[in-house]
Amino acid sequence: MIFKGTRILVSDALELTEAGYSAQSIARQYRRIIKPEAVEEALALTNQGLIREVVTRIRTREPA
Repeated sequence: MIFKGTRILVSDALELTEAGYSAQSIARQYRRIIKPEAVEEALALTNQGLIREVVTRIRTREPA
């Protein structure tokens, strides 16, 4: 899932909030392409269970 009109993943912004960044600092990091309010709304929707963060993990194959 991305923020509307951008190519910025919602999951990336949510990971930054979990790391302790504020919505304002996340918006600054993305050069204000997204607004702090959008980050806060995504976090609120996640907390309400209306959206969930899906992180794709790449499995690496260990050499034999």
